[in-house]
Amino acid sequence: MAVAAALGLPALAQAAVKNVAWLQGTSLDGGSSDLRGTNPKLISWSAHSSIDPTAFKHSLVDATQLTVTKDGDYFVAATLPIQGAAVRSVDTLEVFVNDEAVPGAISRCTYIRNADAQTESSAHIAQLIPGLKANDVITVKTYRGSATNSRTDMGTASLFVEWLDDSRNVFGSTSAGTGNDNLNRAAGEEDMYLKWEGVGREGSAFSAADSTITLKDQGSYLVTVNVPLQGNVARASVGLSLLLGDPEDGDWAIGGLAHQGYIRNANGHNVASIHFSGVINTAEANTDLTIYLEQRAAAGDVTLGGKLASIFIEKISTDGPTASGPTSRQPKSPLDRLQVR
Repeated sequence: MAVAAALGLPALAQAAVKNVAWLQGTSLDGGSSDLRGTNPKLISWSAHSSIDPTAFKHSLVDATQLTVTKDGDYFVAATLPIQGAAVRSVDTLEVFVNDEAVPGAISRCTYIRNADAQTESSAHIAQLIPGLKANDVITVKTYRGSATNSRTDMGTASLFVEWLDDSRNVFGSTSAGTGNDNLNRAAGEEDMYLKWEGVGREGSAFSAADSTITLKDQGSYLVTVNVPLQGNVARASVGLSLLLGDPEDGDWAIGGLAHQGYIRNANGHNVASIHFSGVINTAEANTDLTIYLEQRAAAGDVTLGGKLASIFIEKISTDGPTASGPTSRQPKSPLDRLQVR
């Protein structure tokens, strides 16, 4: 505790949480908040540090690094608010382990138009990182994802990391796509659902095959999804929704929509991403969950851009919804029925 005090961390910060690290930062490594530049820059977690010392190590001597001290699977959530008068800028947020990019852990939903007073945006990531070893190092980097070089600045970034013991009933996987490289296709075509071939953890409440994740128990589930996008299509937008049940005759989960996938394709802006975080409920055991992608604006090829999508699910309750609970029977595309949210 003497070391923590010497570094400006109160002793309480080393014991206030269990199996969790909660960090915040207002600058990059070196002290600047300027996000310009295509070279990846480390975020410094020097504004706040609260960790369980049995699971993590973090020092203000090098505040960019969070070291895990237990083997196992970790849930990671990162947020980066951004502000600046940059025309059509996109700043990328990405999680790394031992200086290697974590598959699926990338956010590029930070488009700033800098018109009509629109000068703010933010990046978000929430997913599982399976199979870490003691002394692995987690860092978070940011870099410019569009051609404009006007200045944007970071606000207070946050990093939440939790070690998931064996009692946690969770599912995590990555996806290389739907089976069709183009994710920007109209409703009714084939291969509209992400396929989960990169399963990293599969708890007893889950089973996965192809695009289907079976939720074995009735109840409530926390779900996070990340889908990176890239395409040279002016004003393209890919939408995401969550389907419960048979893809041909299922229920669209109310609130299970994400629409951040806008690509302007001007000033070098040809990347974006879609992110969903929320709770869904199943009225019956063995309900299938699929993640559906659909064209919502201009037609043309939009792909994952060489990256992977990801999903994290945790069973959080055995209580199911009421008979009028949060699902909605919809015979066509959920994205045409936004009033159900």
